[in-house]
Amino acid sequence: MELFSSLPARKDGTLKVTAKSGNSYVFTGSPLRCEVDDEGDVEYLQLLGFMDAEEFEAEAKFNKMAAAREQRRVAAGLSSAGRQATDDDGDGDTGLDSGDGAPVESGTTPTGRVRKATKASVVQS
Repeated sequence: MELFSSLPARKDGTLKVTAKSGNSYVFTGSPLRCEVDDEGDVEYLQLLGFMDAEEFEAEAKFNKMAAAREQRRVAAGLSSAGRQATDDDGDGDTGLDSGDGAPVESGTTPTGRVRKATKASVVQS
């Protein structure tokens, strides 16, 4: 079965994959594709995100539609891309998170200390 990948290729234009069985496969071309004969390897590679022709075409169609939708949003001024940070309520924060997933507490610096749990908060089993 021919499998496709949307992963980026290496500088030499290939993508090398080793299946659980130990068989190695080299994806080449544009789009990246490789013929995989072992059914067990096909199932394993599909679990990793490699696609058959039908799935690959559906994903390409979806990505094309999403790009067109984003272009329409940008043209209408509705896109969040390039949004400027503003302080709407005057409290000093912009409402945009830092992007690292950690909470942002204004005006405090990290201490590096962790408080021990009190005896009352320890769960007994």
